[in-house]
Amino acid sequence: MIKKLKNKLIFIALLSVAIVLTIIISTSYVASIINITITTDSLINNLYINNGEFNIGLDNKIDQDTFSQTRYFIVDYSNDGVTPPKINSKEIHISEDSIVHLSNRAKGHIFNKGFVSGYRYNRYYSDSGTKIIFISCHRQMGNVHFLISCAILISLISLVTIFSILRLFANKILKPIIEAHEKQKKFITNASHELKTPLTVITANSELLEMEYGENEYTKTINKQINKLTNMTNALVMLSKIDEMNTLNDMNEFSLSDAAYDTACEYVRVINNEFNFQIDEELNYFGNEKLIRNLISIILDNARKYSKTFVNFTVTKSKNKIVMTCTNDSDGLVKGNLMNFSERFYRSDESRVTV
Repeated sequence: MIKKLKNKLIFIALLSVAIVLTIIISTSYVASIINITITTDSLINNLYINNGEFNIGLDNKIDQDTFSQTRYFIVDYSNDGVTPPKINSKEIHISEDSIVHLSNRAKGHIFNKGFVSGYRYNRYYSDSGTKIIFISCHRQMGNVHFLISCAILISLISLVTIFSILRLFANKILKPIIEAHEKQKKFITNASHELKTPLTVITANSELLEMEYGENEYTKTINKQINKLTNMTNALVMLSKIDEMNTLNDMNEFSLSDAAYDTACEYVRVINNEFNFQIDEELNYFGNEKLIRNLISIILDNARKYSKTFVNFTVTKSKNKIVMTCTNDSDGLVKGNLMNFSERFYRSDESRVTV
């Protein structure tokens, strides 16, 4: 159990850090793209207002270096559909055919603004035709991608580092839980052994009473309670060890039909109410046979204790699954609390719970 708890701690910690880093990197990337878009649109608007030339005094938010480093081209389409597009460019090192290809793609887009192959474009319409202004964003996008790549690399290194630290200090972090778990196991084991001594004495005295006075109602009651306490003691010992058992080493294929039938037959004499069971033949299962038998026994025992008139138990095969069903007419089942019945020591009657 401690090993599983340690693995869960490491997994949850790494997952939490990974989610936070992903959010930070994604937010940074989106913010960078938005900033590039706003800046570029401002430059495009500057070019449109000044007929293809920058006016530095028009936009005080953009400095001289930004204007000087900006690479752009403008394509004008006439409305007649015959005149070839007019191209005006600034230090764009691509062919005229490539420019026409990019402008045709931008012209065919639904939106008047967008990105095409690393260029930001805006479309403007007038009576004379359509003007499409492109500004190269390759440098800015390259810087963003480089920073994001560095951030991802640093994040991966951080996750590996955090994983190593957690592996190294997980035992110290879980030390109080480990100590409490060990004390609990020790207490259960010691209590179980301490209970065996008085149970042995009571059993011996009960047998002496039966030899001397014969079996009667009182000795039957004593023996019944002895058996109940013995079963509880054995269950406590098994409970303290089951979390540490390596059940994978004890797994093999066995006849689930035989296991279920043998266990059900044991309860024919024990269940006082009507008991019906139906088990399909030749059902095989791969697992720990001892624990499966114990599970069936626990299910039937609880069904017996809390049933009013009947207990029904079935083991059938449905498609590729084996379905085990146990029903009774018990009282005290609150709707919505069924998941709690898999918890150890859970009781629906709160009056039976000691605080």
